Amino acid sequence: MSQNAWMAALYLMGVSLLGQGCSPAAQSDDLSSLPSLLTGDYIGTSGSGEVYHSIVKLNIPQFGGEVYYHHISLDSLRGPVFQRKVYRFDESGNRMRSTVLLGPADGFSDEQALAERLNELPEESLLRFPDACQFRWSRTEGGYKAEVRRERCSYESPAFGGLVSPEMTYLLSACGLVIREGIFREDDRPIFPPSNMNNRRANAKTSGCG
Repeated sequence: MSQNAWMAALYLMGVSLLGQGCSPAAQSDDLSSLPSLLTGDYIGTSGSGEVYHSIVKLNIPQFGGEVYYHHISLDSLRGPVFQRKVYRFDESGNRMRSTVLLGPADGFSDEQALAERLNELPEESLLRFPDACQFRWSRTEGGYKAEVRRERCSYESPAFGGLVSPEMTYLLSACGLVIREGIFREDDRPIFPPSNMNNRRANAKTSGCG
């Protein structure tokens, strides 16, 4: 896949969730520990090289208060932005809404100033996905699993010239995340064939993580 095609796919679909440490992801049977696993700095790999992720919890009233901001850079952790996303969980904790923030942005170090800037973004700079495209989470033996299924999630994509449907599975553990994703046209032709991406927590201990 060319770098431009890969960047377009990442822009529309995103990569996101990663774990802390390398002990079991959560000790309870519910999903209450899931949001806390989002925060941190991570490094993933792709056909175009390394991808850097920073996920922080911020208070942004425009997005409903306490949310998770996901900063993606191709240069360094918290470096010049490639993609920005905001996540918010529903009350049950098992669904997560995603919003892509459009337009250029620098890296960041001051989280309070970052929250203030994000809260002032105009509505036209936001790409909000339909309710049916929310990630649906469940517990697994090693952590958590999130899914978006193309039979229930579709939206008009100006970038791809028509209706598209993503197929995504996120396998989240305390050691990191495996992402399996593809995106398809209305006639089931793949725009991008299903692919895998591994991500690891920056500076994480590797014991027990394979």
